[in-house]
Order: sequence, then C-alpha cells, then structure tokens
Amino acid sequence: MTDSHNHDMSIKDTNLTAVNLDAWNAKVQSYLDELQVTTETMDTILEQYRPERDTADPETINQSTARLGQAVIEMERMVAAREVLMTDADAPAAGASISEKLRSTNDITSHRLAQRCDALSRALANSHQRATSLFVCQFHLAQLSGEILHLLAGTPPSGTYGPAGASSDEEGKVNTTTGGGGIFNEAG
Repeated sequence: MTDSHNHDMSIKDTNLTAVNLDAWNAKVQSYLDELQVTTETMDTILEQYRPERDTADPETINQSTARLGQAVIEMERMVAAREVLMTDADAPAAGASISEKLRSTNDITSHRLAQRCDALSRALANSHQRATSLFVCQFHLAQLSGEILHLLAGTPPSGTYGPAGASSDEEGKVNTTTGGGGIFNEAG
C-alpha cells in the first residue's frame, strides 16, 4: 500500500469513529433526557408527598405512593437502559461509567454530556436521600402508636431492629421485661 492510501484509510477510520461517537452521543442525549424527566417526576412526587401526608387523607397518600412506585419502576428501567448504553457498539471502549466513557474522548459534545451526567447524578443522589428519609420517617411514624400503647401499658417497646418484646438495659444486655399498668397504675 502507498502512503496516500494509508492516509486515506486513516481519514476514513477517523470519520467512522466520529460518526459512531456522534451516534452514541445522540443515544446518551436521549437517555439523559429521559433520566431527567424521571428524576424530576420523582422529585415532584416526593415534594408533594409531605403536604399530602400532613393532611392525613389516606386516598391521596395511597395515590402518591402508587405514583412513587411507578417512578421507582421507571428508574429501574433507566438502569437497564444504562447497561445497554454502556455496551453499545458505538460506545467508547474506555470507562466504567457513561460519564467516564464520555470524558475518554476529545469531543466537546461528549464532555458537555459528561457534565450533564454529573448534574443528574447529584440530583439523583438528592432524590435518593429524600426518599430514604421519607421511608425512615414513615416507618417510625407507623410504629408510634404501638410505642404509645407500650408506654401507657408500662411495657417496654420492642426495639426497632431487635426481636419483638426485647429491650436493652443500661449495660446493653437484651432483656424481655414484661409488666403492665405503667402510667395507669401510677395514676391511681
């Protein structure tokens, strides 16, 4: 082969790589658009959940819970789509994440998409934190009535993470003290 033929092949390979990169960037752009909508939907549901919880309207809370469940299902679908995108034939070889793959190129569009990935990652982390906090709050609120009954009856409430009926003494030893009356006995 001549040098000019090798040079022509090199240009074709570069153009093919650019076309593949452009195709992958378009797929990433579409994925990020969907991910942003899903993240914003989840944030909206979480934001609305608090006032609905405060009104104590069970029907509204049930509807919000169902919408939140659908948003979680959509997020799981996005995780599966991410895996497909990571192994796409047009994807750059280097990198263990979409943003790393985007940063492995010398393409300005890819780097902008990587910055968008980072912003969405922070938004998702915030949504995750809010959802976890909401779950923990709801869990403990659900346990509140039982704990009040234990307090009124003078029996130790079961530990949140321990066996039912067990509590800890000052030394941290688990005991299963039972009794009754408590506040009612002291009131008489």
